[in-house]
Amino acid sequence: MRQPVGDTLSYFDDWRLRSTFYEETHEALAQSVRRFMDRDVIQHIDQWEHAHEVPLTVIRKAAQAGLFGLGIPEKYGGNSEGVDVFHKFV
Repeated sequence: MRQPVGDTLSYFDDWRLRSTFYEETHEALAQSVRRFMDRDVIQHIDQWEHAHEVPLTVIRKAAQAGLFGLGIPEKYGGNSEGVDVFHKFV
């Protein structure tokens, strides 16, 4: 079984924290993604990989959490206000 994402500091986390391109909004997004992964994904990932499928309910939860549509105009259902390419990298 895999370790929860929040238990270790990844190389990307370490680099992001030192980068001049990442600000508070990027860190807030990273923490939001981390919480979502820890809460709704990690414990099921092996099962989903075996089934070659991620349940639609989880995809909907990710959308509700605001993790989809970054950089897409609001009129198309996205969120582009204050979003830059580095938010997408997160």
